[in-house]
Amino acid sequence: MQEGEAIASVSQKRFKLARQFSLLTVVALSVTATLALVDFRDKAKTNSILAQQAELLDIQQKLSQIERELLTARLQEESGIIRQHQLSAFKPFDQHLQTITYLARHLIKTSQQPTIADNTVILLRTLGRYEKSVRLTLKIQQRMGLTGAGLLGELTTLQAQIQTSLVMTNDPQLMLRFTQLQLYTQDFSTSLDMKQADRLLSQTTALQESVLQRTLPPEKQQDLLADMARYYDLLEQLISSTVELELTVAESELQFERIQPGLAQNQRIVNQLLETTSERLIQQQQLSKRQAIAIFSLAFLVLLGFVIYQVQSAQQLISRLQQLAEGMREVATGQLVKHSKLPQGYDEIGRLTSTFLEMAAQIQVQIETNKQAQIKAEIANQSKSRFLAHMSHELRTPLNAILGFTQLMSQDVSLNSEQRSQLDIINTSGGYLLDLINDVLDMAKIEAGKASLEVSSFNLFELLETLEKMLQIKAAAAGLEMILVRSPNLPRQVSTDQRKLRQILLNLLGNAVKFTEQGQITLRAWAEVIAADGSSRQQKLWFEVTDTGPGIAPQDISSLFDAFKQGQHGRQAEGTGLGLTICKSFVELMSGKISVRSRLGEGTTFCFCIQAEPTAFCPDAQVNPVAIHLAPQQQPYRILVVEDDRLSRLLLAKLLKDVGLQPREVTDGQAAVDVWQDWQPHLIWMDMRMPIMDGYEATRQIRRKEREAQTARPGTKIIALTASAFISSQQDILAAGCDDVLHKPLKRRLILEKMSEHLGIRYLYQNSSLRLTPPPAAASPAVLKAELLKDMSVQWIEQLHQAARLADSAAISSLIEQIPHSCQVLRAALAALDAQFAYEAILETTQVLTSRF
Repeated sequence: MQEGEAIASVSQKRFKLARQFSLLTVVALSVTATLALVDFRDKAKTNSILAQQAELLDIQQKLSQIERELLTARLQEESGIIRQHQLSAFKPFDQHLQTITYLARHLIKTSQQPTIADNTVILLRTLGRYEKSVRLTLKIQQRMGLTGAGLLGELTTLQAQIQTSLVMTNDPQLMLRFTQLQLYTQDFSTSLDMKQADRLLSQTTALQESVLQRTLPPEKQQDLLADMARYYDLLEQLISSTVELELTVAESELQFERIQPGLAQNQRIVNQLLETTSERLIQQQQLSKRQAIAIFSLAFLVLLGFVIYQVQSAQQLISRLQQLAEGMREVATGQLVKHSKLPQGYDEIGRLTSTFLEMAAQIQVQIETNKQAQIKAEIANQSKSRFLAHMSHELRTPLNAILGFTQLMSQDVSLNSEQRSQLDIINTSGGYLLDLINDVLDMAKIEAGKASLEVSSFNLFELLETLEKMLQIKAAAAGLEMILVRSPNLPRQVSTDQRKLRQILLNLLGNAVKFTEQGQITLRAWAEVIAADGSSRQQKLWFEVTDTGPGIAPQDISSLFDAFKQGQHGRQAEGTGLGLTICKSFVELMSGKISVRSRLGEGTTFCFCIQAEPTAFCPDAQVNPVAIHLAPQQQPYRILVVEDDRLSRLLLAKLLKDVGLQPREVTDGQAAVDVWQDWQPHLIWMDMRMPIMDGYEATRQIRRKEREAQTARPGTKIIALTASAFISSQQDILAAGCDDVLHKPLKRRLILEKMSEHLGIRYLYQNSSLRLTPPPAAASPAVLKAELLKDMSVQWIEQLHQAARLADSAAISSLIEQIPHSCQVLRAALAALDAQFAYEAILETTQVLTSRF
């Protein structure tokens, strides 16, 4: 009871203190808000005064600029136009007036003072009249010829003409009087003195009368009098223009004098307004200072009270937080903390304690969640591996067509040795591409820890020789020598994983060719018996790949077998950095080990060993007979091909037709079910991935309809075609009702063997007389020297380089036809390189030449 009363008392005190502080805060905030509003109003007034001052200063600046521009136009440009008759002075004069007009119009729009705006309007009108007067002055000067061709020019020309006529009269008196007239005219055109105007006209009239009194040839006298009359008219026009010029100059001066009073009045108004706003601004600033002092004083008092209260509260808070921290340390050490040791209550610390206890419980839950996340991560890793495997399906489908048609074409006995050699290259390269696809799956299996060995018996000598031939052309194109050294104790026939061994050797040899610029590459192979007494058939097969390349830096050797890690020279070449990682994984999977030793500038040696078991070598077993046609006296077999891919369907159908069968073709599972009901085929080649209805559902429907029919007739054999590499997929296929499974790419021999196995079909095989002779050994690579290309154009060499880069044999053949007959050596070299697919040799030579252009 007492404990409850104590809690209630503490709560009441806290509530009272909080209420007092709240009241104090409300009062302080009210006072602060009131003063803030007053300060806001004062600042608004101050800003208004400052804005007025800024506007007045801007007006004052514009008026000053107007005065400067006006004086400049008057003293410089107008003086040049009126006094010095300079035509070029009008453009700057007009620019000054445009500046004044722009400033005046902007002043009218922005000014809040009506008097200034009205005066500026009058200024614009006067300015327009002033510009008009100056422009008219310029036109009159141009007409008079003061700034170029005009009346004065015509007078000068006419004077010369009259003087020539007078010289022909041979009258000295007339010539003297005309000379005096010229001087008077020159004085008038220079001074434009109107006092000389009447004198000039009277002298001209007197000269005309003298000409009339002289006895001259009538025709000459008439021409001379006409010229004198024209001369008189020009003088009258000049005098009239002079009068007009003086009037326009006077008008310009008058308009200019009218502008000055308006500007002076605006300046006085602006100065008065600036004085008034300055006084108001000083008063407002003093008032704002007093209000700011009051606001800051009140704010300081409120802050001081709040700080005192917070210090008291902080002391209590620190004490409770120390209790909570002690409890946390106990939980961190794995101890169970007692609730009584932790701060309790309904305040923030109490809620923090509750939150801490909830977090401690959630940590345990999080541990369990992390375990589940690890399981999900493992599932995601498996999903990635499945994704890679399914992607290989899209690659196997076109590869099936490539290898299949190559096998069909190789059965044509009309092929010559060169064509058969080319088909062998395509078939070998396609098989190599298939191995690369399988290697992608192997890498996924390695990452998932599910890689396994596929042990089979094979000819080791043939494997090594095939690798040597495969890389011999590339090495020769790079100027390298490929050497194969087999130990006498090396077994010919061994049992191990052939594909993994070939991939290891191919990666190591390929890297050696890639990074070696000169010298040789050597592959050595030997055997080591594991048991000294010979009781065990297991042997260690050792392989060593040595090159004379640049070597590997010591700091790169430690990470050489890591995924996506490459040495200095490896980073400069193309590659993913997975080759050596796969090699190491495969070697370890085959119970072996791999090592590397290298010195910079001297080369690199990779050495590895694997375990293998030697087996008996049977030469006859290596030769598989080739089926060429159906044996006679057999029933007509109905074979249905179900394949959505056009090339795969065409390949399988052609293979069946070549041996004498007549298959039917459909593109989806639903069509297969319909044809099966009507045609009742003996065997169905069923693709498992198709649109509309896949092979799984089509097979299930056929098997269900067979069970429902309950006939004595044997069921249709169904062999699945799939590009999937998963064992689980094969189990699902057989569970759907298929009798057998073939994986793409398809091989002709396996297709025929499966039909013989399931239907008992018999074939006629190719006898020895029909056997194709093996293609001749590949000749040594031809050499393309840069000197052979000296007679060819730059464009032709660039086209050859591009065709070699794309491995475009047709384009290279077309370019060979363009070579002149006088360059037979170049023709032969290019043809040989094209036949050997030695495009890298062409690229190296053309690259050197194109870099010079």
